[in-house]
Amino acid sequence: MGALLMRETPRGILSGMASLTAAAMPLAADIGGPTTAEFSLAAEDIVIVVAVLLIYGVFSRWLARSWITTAMAMMLLGALLGTNGLGLFKANLTDSIIEVLATITLAVVLFSDASTVHLGRLRARVDIPARMLTVGLLGTMALGALVAYWLLPWLTWEYALVIGVILAPTDAALGQAVVSDPNVPVDIRQSLNVESGLNDGIAVPFLSIAVSLAVVGSQSEGGPGELILTEVGIAALIGIALGAVAAQLVRFGVRYGTMSPKWRGIVPAATALGAFLVADLAHGSGFIGAFVAGLTFGPMTRHTDEHLDEYLEESGGLLAAVTFFVFGALALGVASNLLTWRMFLLAVLSLTLVRAVPVLVSLIGTGLNWRSKLMLAWFGPRGLATIVFAIIVIGGNVPGREVSTIVGAAVLTVMFSVVLHGLSAVPLSRAYGKWAATHGE
Repeated sequence: MGALLMRETPRGILSGMASLTAAAMPLAADIGGPTTAEFSLAAEDIVIVVAVLLIYGVFSRWLARSWITTAMAMMLLGALLGTNGLGLFKANLTDSIIEVLATITLAVVLFSDASTVHLGRLRARVDIPARMLTVGLLGTMALGALVAYWLLPWLTWEYALVIGVILAPTDAALGQAVVSDPNVPVDIRQSLNVESGLNDGIAVPFLSIAVSLAVVGSQSEGGPGELILTEVGIAALIGIALGAVAAQLVRFGVRYGTMSPKWRGIVPAATALGAFLVADLAHGSGFIGAFVAGLTFGPMTRHTDEHLDEYLEESGGLLAAVTFFVFGALALGVASNLLTWRMFLLAVLSLTLVRAVPVLVSLIGTGLNWRSKLMLAWFGPRGLATIVFAIIVIGGNVPGREVSTIVGAAVLTVMFSVVLHGLSAVPLSRAYGKWAATHGE
C-alpha cells in the first residue's frame, strides 16, 4: 500500500482526485473552509494571480535590494488577498491545483539548481552533503517525530513519524539567496544545494512507510531498504539517461543552428518534467529523477549557451512565485484556526533544534569551522516539498483530526520558515561571506 498511497506526482494526483477531495472534507470543515467536493479555479482567481505578478514585476528590482524575498512577498500578498483577507482570491484548500502547481514547481526548481552544480568542485568535499543526507536527514526525521509525539499527545507514534518526515526536507527555492551568493564559500553553497535537491526525494519512501504504518498498521510492500533503493536507484538512472539525451539534443541544435533561441529555455524545463514523470511511471522518485537529470544536463551544456541557466532560473522563479502566492492565500485560514502553543512550539523547534542538532552531529570530523557548521545547520528552509507532502497526506485516508494536525504543522512551519529564513538569508550570507573572505575560507 505504501508506495501506491504516496505517489508524489501528477499521475498520483489524477488517479486519486476523488479520494483526495473526499478526505479533505473533514479538514475543510475543521478549519472553517468549504466542505463541498467541487474543484474550481475561477477566472477571477487567475486574473488576481496575473495582476499580482505584474505589480510585483514592476517593483522587483526595488524589492531585491531589501531583505524581502520573492517567496515572502508572494506569501504575504496571498494572505492579504485570500479568503481570510480581502477575499479577492477565492481558491480553497480542496482545490488540487496547488498540489499540481507545487509539484511541477519543485521539479523545475530542483532541475534548475542541480544544473548549476559544478561536480568537479563538489567532488572535493562530497563528504559534507553526504553526511547531511544520511545522518543529518535521518536524525532530523527521528528527532522531529519525537518532538511531535511529545508536544501532540493525541497522536500515535506513527502519525508523529509522518510529521517528522514531512517537516524534514529543505527547499531549494527558499535557499536561493544563499546558494547563489558568490561571497559564500563554494563548498557551503554546493552542499546546501545538493542537500535540498536530494533530501525530498530520499524522504518520499520514508513518508510512504510512515503513512502506511499509521493508516493500516503495517508496511507490506517490501522493507524500508528495498523501497529506498528502488525509488532512488531507478530515479537516478532515469535522470542520468534523460538529462544526457536532452543535453546532446540541445548541443546539436545550437551547433547546427536548428534550435531557435526562444526554445532554449523551454527544452530544459520540459526535460525536468519529463524526468520527473518517467521516474514516477517507473515507480521511482520523480524529485530525484528531476534533480539527477539537472546534475547531468548542466555540465554537458555549460559551454553551449551561457543563458541556459538564466532561462531555467526564470521558469522556476515564476512557478515558485505563483505557488507561494496560492499557499499564502490558503495558509492564513489554516494558521488562524489551528495555531496553539503546541503547534507554535513544534514549528519553531522544527526550524531550529530539530534540524540543527542532527546536522551538527553529522558534521563532526569534517574539519569545518563552527561558523560554517552553524550556517549549514540554520539554512534548512522548509517550503515546496513540505507543502507537497502535506497535501498528499490529505488523500491518504488519514482521519480528520490527524490530517488537520499534520497539515497545520506543515503550514505553520513553512510560514515561519519563509519569514525567518527569508529575513536572515541576505544579512547572514553577507556577514558570513565577509568573514570567510578575510579568513581565507
